[in-house]
Amino acid sequence: MVTDEELLTISKKVDEFLSTLAVEYQIPALELSAVILARLILLNNELQNQKDFRNLLNAIADRPILADPPKANLH
Repeated sequence: MVTDEELLTISKKVDEFLSTLAVEYQIPALELSAVILARLILLNNELQNQKDFRNLLNAIADRPILADPPKANLH
């Protein structure tokens, strides 16, 4: 099981990677999000985990926090 500390480390590395891609390719956030979401869908399809992944997306989409998301601290 991944620890909270490991999740925080992974999150920071993902933030750095996303920031690097956005700057390097001068791609708008929504377009970058579309590419990343498509790749996540493919990953979960390959691992035959698409049903759980879609359930996760649906659960997140129903959360009220998405109506007024917190400010991200991307570097």
